[in-house]
Amino acid sequence: MTVAERDREIREIEHELTILKRRYANLDRTARWMRMAFYVLIIVLGELIVAEAVLGLPAFSVGVALPLIAALLIPWSVALSNPGMRWIDYVGGSSLGTWRVGIKQTEAMAVEHMVAERLERLAALEGHHT
Repeated sequence: MTVAERDREIREIEHELTILKRRYANLDRTARWMRMAFYVLIIVLGELIVAEAVLGLPAFSVGVALPLIAALLIPWSVALSNPGMRWIDYVGGSSLGTWRVGIKQTEAMAVEHMVAERLERLAALEGHHT
């Protein structure tokens, strides 16, 4: 590999790393919003339960609280069925491979893996360069 080819590959890898890091930042930002919305939903549900207890409005609490309880149970049931997943993993979803057989990998995991590969290749190229 010539010096010019190596320099070109280094530039390409640095460009790809910029794109991948931006992609990961978007996933992370979405995960933070998702987590915040979930906590707000819990607070609203708690406030509805307190309001129902204080004001004694069971029709109000049943009509509003049941959809909120369902909205809380769905993420919790998904979290219990996938232990070890992070908020960022839920944002990008996952792929189970062909015919749903294989390693379960989320988009965040894939981006992390791609960044690690490129950093490793970049270090190898720059190691030869010096």
